[in-house]
Amino acid sequence: MEHRHIATSFSRTAVDDIIERGSWQDWIDLGNAALRSRAVVEAIKAVTLHVEDKYRQRHRFWAQFSVTLEQEHAQRQRSTLG
Repeated sequence: MEHRHIATSFSRTAVDDIIERGSWQDWIDLGNAALRSRAVVEAIKAVTLHVEDKYRQRHRFWAQFSVTLEQEHAQRQRSTLG
């Protein structure tokens, strides 16, 4: 799917567009980008963490994904420092 807000980066608007209307391939691309870039993780968190509607399961999934990536990154950082 061609998303109107995506050029070469994943802005908050692009992330929201992918979460709301993206295909599985779009989700895979977003997930891979998040694995490579903390900025993408931050964009995902900004879009998803404050969604209060419990029925917006897509947002809840991505919120948990971003938190998990952040925890794994912090754990890797601690293990390389000490």
